[in-house]
Amino acid sequence: MAIQDKKQKSTWRKINNWLHLWLGLTSGIIVFVICLTGVAFVFHDEINNFVNREARFVKVEDGLEKLPVDSILESVKQQYPKIMLMQYTSYKDSTKSIKIMCFDRSATPPLLGLGNIYVNPYTAEVLKIDFTYGIFRFIAEIHANLLLGKVGAQIVRISTIIFLIELISGLIWWWPKKWNKTNVNKSFKVKWNATWKRLNIDLHNVLGFYALPLGIILTITGLILTYEPVKNVFLRLLAVLLREPIYRKHCRRLIAQK
Repeated sequence: MAIQDKKQKSTWRKINNWLHLWLGLTSGIIVFVICLTGVAFVFHDEINNFVNREARFVKVEDGLEKLPVDSILESVKQQYPKIMLMQYTSYKDSTKSIKIMCFDRSATPPLLGLGNIYVNPYTAEVLKIDFTYGIFRFIAEIHANLLLGKVGAQIVRISTIIFLIELISGLIWWWPKKWNKTNVNKSFKVKWNATWKRLNIDLHNVLGFYALPLGIILTITGLILTYEPVKNVFLRLLAVLLREPIYRKHCRRLIAQK
């Protein structure tokens, strides 16, 4: 019986390791693109602020007061009639310029026409027109659907589900057969003075384990945000876990709206 159990465990580990390898190869490239574009889009405000740092602030001269926003918008419209103004941001900080989100109708492709106009709030002078934001919207489209529309969105969802299975199978692969000192050191510590092959394996296993909780959270929350069946299951579970009637009612209303 012990020999049979050992063989079954060995077979199970072989299947798990095979899944971990091939699922990683099939979904890895797509997940890498999704992660890379997601990181780029998350920091789009910081990057925009750096690119436009010379136009975000103005010199305040004595005696000048801020012009009415309506007159500033009208002035910008007259100077650039082909650019559609969408919304503006005015700051309490007297040294900050007004930021106007805009869209250039003549730009191709359309996503690259999204941008911001920076205007001096005291003189209505246009300091800079920048379309970096449109590039980030383009990146967001790659993140959401690989620029393939509904088909691409489905590919992203399937790849994300495969990646979730990949994370779970990786944890099974990582799990030590025996929790002795040697196996624990291999599982939790990188042997920096080892050969490059062993070092590569250690970096994959050890760093992969430490990154696993964050990876699972990001993967599951991504599916909740983009995949309706997963979102509905999550809301139903949330309604059950939260005992307060008001929360259950709110979750049911969200599901009913879908």
